[in-house]
Amino acid sequence: MSGNLIEKIKSYPFWAILAVGLIARLVFFLIYLSSPEWNQLLVDSLFHDRWAASLAAGNWLGEEPFFRAPLYIYLLGLLYAIFGHSLLIARIFGHLIGLLSIYMTYRLAQRFFGTRAALLAGLLHALYPIAIYFESELLVESFFTLLIEWSILSLLRATEHDKWKRYLPVGLIFGLASITRPVILPLLPILILWVFWSKRGWKRAVVHSLIIVGMVVLVILPVALRNILVGHDTTLIASSGGINFYIGNNSAADGLSATMPPPLGANWQLRDIRYLAEKETGRSLKDSRLSDFWYWKGVGWILSHQGEFLKLYIKKLYFCFNNFEVSNNRNLPLFFQSNPVLHSLPLNFALMFSLTGIFLFLTGLRRLFSRQMFFILIFIVSYFLLISLFFINARFRLPVVPLFIIFSGAALAEIWALVKMLKQGWRSLSAAVLIAIIIYSFATSNWYRIDRANLDSGLYNEANYYFAQRDFDKSIELYHQVLKNDPSYPEANLNLGAVFLRKGMGDSAEYYSQREILSFPSSARGYSNLASLYYLRNSLDTAAQYAARAISLTSYLPEAYLVMLRIQAARIDTADFRRTLTQARENLGDEPRLLLEAGIIYSQLGMLQLAEEYLKMALVAKRAAAETDDDAFTYGSGSELPHIRAQAAYQLGYLYGIQNRLDLSIEMSRQAVAIDSSLVEAYVNLVQGYLLQGKRESAHAVIAAARKKFPNNELIKTVEEKLK
Repeated sequence: MSGNLIEKIKSYPFWAILAVGLIARLVFFLIYLSSPEWNQLLVDSLFHDRWAASLAAGNWLGEEPFFRAPLYIYLLGLLYAIFGHSLLIARIFGHLIGLLSIYMTYRLAQRFFGTRAALLAGLLHALYPIAIYFESELLVESFFTLLIEWSILSLLRATEHDKWKRYLPVGLIFGLASITRPVILPLLPILILWVFWSKRGWKRAVVHSLIIVGMVVLVILPVALRNILVGHDTTLIASSGGINFYIGNNSAADGLSATMPPPLGANWQLRDIRYLAEKETGRSLKDSRLSDFWYWKGVGWILSHQGEFLKLYIKKLYFCFNNFEVSNNRNLPLFFQSNPVLHSLPLNFALMFSLTGIFLFLTGLRRLFSRQMFFILIFIVSYFLLISLFFINARFRLPVVPLFIIFSGAALAEIWALVKMLKQGWRSLSAAVLIAIIIYSFATSNWYRIDRANLDSGLYNEANYYFAQRDFDKSIELYHQVLKNDPSYPEANLNLGAVFLRKGMGDSAEYYSQREILSFPSSARGYSNLASLYYLRNSLDTAAQYAARAISLTSYLPEAYLVMLRIQAARIDTADFRRTLTQARENLGDEPRLLLEAGIIYSQLGMLQLAEEYLKMALVAKRAAAETDDDAFTYGSGSELPHIRAQAAYQLGYLYGIQNRLDLSIEMSRQAVAIDSSLVEAYVNLVQGYLLQGKRESAHAVIAAARKKFPNNELIKTVEEKLK
């Protein structure tokens, strides 16, 4: 039995390689599944998850032009629609994509270098830790990597034949890659040039090139038409390109992080970039024009700071070839240390880069050209030149890593051949080792003296997660770690102050809020938090000053308006309250929190008609479009709208109750319970409504359900006692 199994493995060596990759991923997956990081979807992963959930709920067409390219998220939404919302399914999907990518690596290497090199390349890819990690995250990069490999393989197959049908999948797959990450589109001419280079007749080359371009257009066209019809805008695929270009090309850019100039830093939002652009241009901008604005702003900086741009561009190119895996959303070094699979696998980019260098040395240029490897090299270099116009991190480098792995597999095969004939090949082998040492030293160098243990953004995102989970002690610990590394990290002091405010530690809350303002004098959120603190202390004049300052700095900050409305209501200043509410609605539109707050305050002021009007609007309020929702990048916002609607229904139930409109009161109270079954006050309101109608049995049934759900709630106990 065991002998037959061994023979089968020998007969099908690739499947053995794939099994190794599957086992490595399975062990990683099981360890990850039981870790506290499993549910920590951070920033982009969280946004993709919530967008996909919205799609699965039926919102397939959407409401706004795409800010991010849609293909991967729509596939994720389809999985959620079939299997239900599940991180387990999403991550399994990612690893299946990874296994397919291993196959593509194997097939590419086999095409150029034979089966032995292909098996080695497949094994390297199967055990490459950064690839395994990204497969498990809800990010587009693993899927994008697969599509790039597949499009290259399809192109190389097509250019070996004269059949026009061979070029259809090339354009189709490249088009799919474009609607996964549009940054690849500028590399389409590389494919076309290769078609011309590979063909003897220019007429055939023209026809085949037109087929590729036509298929790419056909794939992109539905996305562009959807943006026109739904968003009334000419965004081709997504509108994020402009701001990403500016992020990589401005006076505060470091080339390695998605940060805006202060005070926005890494925590900028879509509303921020729109506000700044429209303020500078003095007019409202569609999404495509907004993207153009930031593109040209980045170009303007480049033209006026050519020396700085050149230095920054060289730095970004350096990190394309550097071993350091630049973190983006998550703290990569700490995460790798926490998972034995990732931590123990010895493969890294420096090794792949060094092996690639060995291969190029041992192969020689003549063989290189004859094996069509020149195209792969041109593609890698072009890709790095392109993404270096933006900013560099581990995610963005990943799509070409398998191409380095292909060379690495070939290099190992060449080295093995030289070892077998050591007497004749020792000189070549010695020279290759020397070249590898030089390349490895370069790849592991730290010319820019960056702190590779500086994990601030990952720690900050993790702290935000624990804050949202109400694990205040853990979030305080992490915020302190961030501030220890960088005392003025944007919004770390701010959020730490907010945590202390939640814990009822007002002095600490004020201290850290003031530190945020000292670091960033234009931090509207810092002033808004101080306004809330002084409002709670009943220091209304000071609170009003801080709130006014926040509004003057950022006229679209909901929290600043909310606290100002509360201050003016406490002063019973109805004229100022109306003016602030009007200003807020002009700048924020039908912001659900604003509508609810206005309804509650009008109810408290005895202005019941206005209270009813605003509460009804809050009850049917919509959140921002899923494809452009700022709040979807942060925790705490996903469940906010249902809570607002439940509160609005409860408040309407109470309002109708005091007006003796009992049928409506009961209807609204029941609706509040249906939306949010944890709203104790809605149960009480419903009981009161039934009692006033003389329906004691119904009242008893409701209080019994409430007693079961809230066995220790004093309010429920009191109402229950009155019913006896």
